[in-house]
Amino acid sequence: MLSDPPLEDTPKEWTAYLDIVTSDLPGLMHDGLYLTQENVQLLENHVQLAYSDKRKRHFLRRYFTVIDPKWSGRLEVMSWKYEPVRDFRIHHLSADKVYNAQVLNKDGKAVYYYDTSNPEKNANYIYDDMPMGGLWPFPRKEEGVKDREVLKHEGEGGDQGEEEEQKDGGRQGSGER
Repeated sequence: MLSDPPLEDTPKEWTAYLDIVTSDLPGLMHDGLYLTQENVQLLENHVQLAYSDKRKRHFLRRYFTVIDPKWSGRLEVMSWKYEPVRDFRIHHLSADKVYNAQVLNKDGKAVYYYDTSNPEKNANYIYDDMPMGGLWPFPRKEEGVKDREVLKHEGEGGDQGEEEEQKDGGRQGSGER
């Protein structure tokens, strides 16, 4: 069962849940999880009024059906207020806004876990410490840290590393728009 939207006094007035299915989890981790407006099946989107037994009040749930050649799923955005649900756009999602993530394999076993409130439990049991792109929140490349390939190019030809770094940054940026 899904939880309630965030408390009203939080800086972000919406909560989103992304539930996807893939036949190639290692590939999705290796290549990155990118979600754009192009993934949205427009005619399947809808909104529903729901009730919180815990808070004894109504809230809104907006559903997006999302597909990609590597995965398919549903994105659910919830809020106590109408405006955050109405104004939500796919590009509002980013790895730095993820506060909890869990991935199960086809047998229902946990293979990935991320929780901002318990960082000591964060783990990728498939690729260990490999930085992942897109919406994967952990592990991420640190700001300003260059990968081995960029450092190699810098040593060989000066500014080639800068060009390579910009290409990589552009790929991640375009994936989240």
